[in-house]
Amino acid sequence: MGERLKKDYPLAFGECQQPLPDEHAFVHLFAGLVQMADWLGSDTREKFFPYTAPGEDRTQTAAARAAYAVKSIGLDVSVWKNALHGQPPTFSAAFDVPEARPMQVAAADLSLGNIVVLEAETGSGKTEAALWRFVQLFEADKVDSPDIIEQFMAGKQPRRLTLMWFQRNRLMVDWQAQRQLMASFEEDV
Repeated sequence: MGERLKKDYPLAFGECQQPLPDEHAFVHLFAGLVQMADWLGSDTREKFFPYTAPGEDRTQTAAARAAYAVKSIGLDVSVWKNALHGQPPTFSAAFDVPEARPMQVAAADLSLGNIVVLEAETGSGKTEAALWRFVQLFEADKVDSPDIIEQFMAGKQPRRLTLMWFQRNRLMVDWQAQRQLMASFEEDV
C-alpha cells in the first residue's frame, strides 16, 4: 500500500523544501480543512463517497467525487453567483421588509472599501446591513472567485504558487487581482 501511495501521490513524498508554518492560525486552518475533508470523505451517499465499488480505482474517482460533494453542500458558490447575476434580489424581498433603512443602504456602498465597521443600537438592522453588504460584494466579484477555488480543489493551482510564496507575500483581497496573479504564474512558466 505504501508503494501505491508513493506512485499515486508523488508530491506528498518529495523532499520538503520548507517546513509548514507553526503559527496558531495555520494550525487552526489546517485542522478545519482536515475536519471538513474527513466529514465529506465519510459521507456514504451515492455520489459522495460510498464504499469503494469492486474494480473502482479511488485515486481516479476521488477528485470528481470531491468536486460533486463540495458543490452539493454549497461550498461551490457558482450556482448562487449565476442566480444572483440572473435576477438580483431587492433588499425588501431578501429580508421581507418594506424598505432598507438609511444605515443599511449606506453600509452596502462598495466605495467604502473592503472592511466596514458599523455601530448601531440593538434591533436597528445591523445583521441585515452586513448580509446585504455581502450580497453586494458577492455580486461585484469582491468576495469569492469560484473559478480559482475550483482550480485549487482539482489540484490545478499554479506550480509556482507555493507555501514559501504565501509566507513571503500577502494575497490581495480583490478577487480580480487574484485572477491576474494566477494568470501571471501561468505566463512566467
